[in-house]
Amino acid sequence: MLKDEIENAQLREELKNKQYMAKYDLACQVNKLKFLKNEHSNKYGKAAAHQHSLEAKHSEIYLRKVETKIHDTLAHAHTEAPP
Repeated sequence: MLKDEIENAQLREELKNKQYMAKYDLACQVNKLKFLKNEHSNKYGKAAAHQHSLEAKHSEIYLRKVETKIHDTLAHAHTEAPP
């Protein structure tokens, strides 16, 4: 009985740590996304029209991948959140 309570407490603590790590990872990805958007907008004024078009396409693809990771992380965090 005491062993089960200890295991349950350890499991809750482990899930809480995973939730915090998911939130931290999400914050890092959001900051990276903001940086990439700013970097992309700064390059816009400097790039030639054709070169900019190619960079914009690559950046957009990367941004979509990061956004997908953010959504996946959120979904994962919500499924593992302790009751």
